Amino acid sequence: GAVIGSPLNWNVKILRDKKVLPGIGKKSMTVIQAEGDISDTDFESGAWKPAPWNELGEIQLGALREHTRFKVLYDNQKIIFGVESDLDSKKKINAFGHDGNCFLADSIELLMDPAGTRSVYYHFILGPVSNSYYDAAFGLTTDVINPLYNQTDSSWDGKWSYNSTRKGDKWFAKIEIPYASMSVKPPTPGSLWFFNLGREAYFSSHYPELSLWSPNLQNQGFHDTEAFGEMHFK
Repeated sequence: GAVIGSPLNWNVKILRDKKVLPGIGKKSMTVIQAEGDISDTDFESGAWKPAPWNELGEIQLGALREHTRFKVLYDNQKIIFGVESDLDSKKKINAFGHDGNCFLADSIELLMDPAGTRSVYYHFILGPVSNSYYDAAFGLTTDVINPLYNQTDSSWDGKWSYNSTRKGDKWFAKIEIPYASMSVKPPTPGSLWFFNLGREAYFSSHYPELSLWSPNLQNQGFHDTEAFGEMHFK
């Protein structure tokens, strides 16, 4: 059968409580500069300690079985994400290699629009194991007769890194993305980027549970740039 989507699965009470409606109510967050040690898994100490947590919700604010939250830091060279997510310790995850279909298993997705145009963004996916990641860019091709115009270019490879650790029923991931890999200048206090972070959690081989930081009430996908939230650099 078909997946039930919007507006049939909207939680109207939550929409009213959070004052979220289609086209409005995008999330906003603050990114602080890193000062001190940046742990791979302890997001309550060192440079991570003063950074606020940001919670993911079900993509269209429905019920959610596995929960995810994250923090963000930045320095002169890179932006750094610390993600903590539920993940059953008994679940086996295989590696998909570079640019494999790691999104067909439990994964985290980052979509970065540093220029704030909602027309060009960079896409990063990682799994709970090493050597299971994907990167691509959208909107870099401006020639309308080029087959990649208005398409995702999965041949784009950025220089970024991640560390995945599983402890009990938790998955900890630290992701570092240098600004140079996205051809942008380092942000400064007052800079604004657009961004979203999503999570796929699989309980069957067919349809994953989708959670997203800034919700997408229009469709069951992460790539709607109009749903991207705001990153304010402090």
